[in-house]
Amino acid sequence: MTPNLKALLACAGLAVAASANAATITTFTATYGNLYAGADTVSGFNAYDLAPGPVLLEGAQSASAGSNLTGIFQAYTGAHLAPNGSTVSAPNLNTTGVGSGYELTIAGNFSEHVDSISGGVTSFTLTGGTATMYIGAPDYNFSTDSGFTDGSQLFSANIVGGNGTFSDTGLGVTQLDFQATRYAGNVYSPGILGGTAVFTLQAPGAGSTTFLSGISSVGGHAVTPNDLLLAADGNVTLTTVPLPPPLWLLGSGIVGLVGFAGKRRA
Repeated sequence: MTPNLKALLACAGLAVAASANAATITTFTATYGNLYAGADTVSGFNAYDLAPGPVLLEGAQSASAGSNLTGIFQAYTGAHLAPNGSTVSAPNLNTTGVGSGYELTIAGNFSEHVDSISGGVTSFTLTGGTATMYIGAPDYNFSTDSGFTDGSQLFSANIVGGNGTFSDTGLGVTQLDFQATRYAGNVYSPGILGGTAVFTLQAPGAGSTTFLSGISSVGGHAVTPNDLLLAADGNVTLTTVPLPPPLWLLGSGIVGLVGFAGKRRA
């Protein structure tokens, strides 16, 4: 988790270190070379630190309390993290989208329900979705909306719970829990069965969002004037056990973080 994300959650009075998976922290070894020649073997990590990526919320500009929205997300992995938050060495991981080495990308879609809009703050609940992580040659490109799903699949997951908020200041946060539907058994040891992800959200102009200016589509979905395009920055933490409903309901109690009424921002 990045220092900015920790600070944001601390200001919201939340302690995510003791997440739903805290009792089952496990470190993983990923032998990426079994899927992509020349890729690293990375040991002792339990999380992926994702670089900022675009989130497209379709129809969000006209959303109201009770609305159901569809979102699309894609990003690349910037680093592997150990349980203490330190970076785990992966010398050939490429984060530029060009050149040698290998890249790890993630793409997904989700549905959310707008629970309330009050005082410039929108609260929402995630009601489903899927996500897949890939390994391949460095070729991701936000502007051309390409290179995020053209590699070999590392793992796929269903979103089983989560929620968040966003304010008209252009800042927000969301947390979600997922259960793996498949993983590359020749890559991960032990296997991946579930996990949690936490993201900060930023509207254009509210932080490091300059990369959004060249984006006209996300995951093949064109950005329209009625949509909302955000930057999402966060971590994906893995676990070796699936999340039973009582735990993901507890882990998803992150409502009221920093708010979201971004539909007032283009």
